[in-house]
Amino acid sequence: MDLLGRRKTILVMCPFTFLGWITMALAVNLELVLTGRALCGLTTAFLFSAVPVYCSETPEAKVRGALGTLSSLFLTFGVVLSYVAGACFPWRISCYICGAPCLLTFAAIMLVPESPYWLLIKGKKADAEASLRWLRGPNYDFSKEIAEMEAKMLLVGKKLEFRELWRPRTRRPFLIALFMMTLQQASGGNILIMYTGTIFISAGVADHNMATVYAGLVQIVGTLLSVIMMDRAGRRPMIIISTAVMGTATLMLGVYYYVHNVMGNFWPRWVPLITVLVAVFGYCLGCRTIPWLLSAELFNTTIRSTANAVTLFYNRFLNFTVIQRQREKLLNRFKSTLRKKLYHQYMKSMT
Repeated sequence: MDLLGRRKTILVMCPFTFLGWITMALAVNLELVLTGRALCGLTTAFLFSAVPVYCSETPEAKVRGALGTLSSLFLTFGVVLSYVAGACFPWRISCYICGAPCLLTFAAIMLVPESPYWLLIKGKKADAEASLRWLRGPNYDFSKEIAEMEAKMLLVGKKLEFRELWRPRTRRPFLIALFMMTLQQASGGNILIMYTGTIFISAGVADHNMATVYAGLVQIVGTLLSVIMMDRAGRRPMIIISTAVMGTATLMLGVYYYVHNVMGNFWPRWVPLITVLVAVFGYCLGCRTIPWLLSAELFNTTIRSTANAVTLFYNRFLNFTVIQRQREKLLNRFKSTLRKKLYHQYMKSMT
């Protein structure tokens, strides 16, 4: 990202992401499916690093929070698109549908300029001024903004290396960013989103496909509300509200499953549907969007790329660990249920 720039990184990764989806759509064996999925995962890691930085460096300060969370909003649109495609079409067609936004993103990024911060870091002041003129309008007086950027660069000094993250001036922002990423994954929001259908099936929801689509729509509403309220309410209050709503809903969901396992169908079947929707809504209010924004906002321009890459790696590692752990639990539960069914079938046949 520091070598190519924020814009060019996105441009390079979009075709490879599209290639990953096409590989899965045309796969004739499991190996090709995994290859396409691995390619999508690799390129998405670069995009997750470049997009939040670009969104935080290009807008004016008064709208930076709202525009910085737009990446999370459109990520939510992508999740809903995959929900709808999976519910309405065969999986190969779903791969084509999910790959189409890559081409749209590539075409859109071709029309916008590079980040003025990155251009200044590379010593391209004239290009940075042209970028600001395109972003702010032809009549915008960008001299003050350019001077502020240059002052920040002089104040910080040379480009910082990885070990500089632990120096006093960057340690606290770095630890805050890591804590926010830990909160995002430990909240269980991604588990609810990725295993929405499985949760609804286990709870006995009649039409789990439509319930999953409802969960996607709730994600859009929650993320959109987060974008609107981000700069008005502030980051901290939104995180507090998000964790409170999500914690209450997941507690109710846990109580439902406990009572359901002990006493049977004691509560109505719509309880897990409502609690999951409320929990997903609470997650999207803050825990999903704010950590990515803070990861780009907390660091100065000279170390932003390095710090963002490290926090991204940490976030994805936690995400992989949490999701795999939940997957193992689901597999063990399935095997246990299967053994019980086979045992009962065996006893019936013997009888």
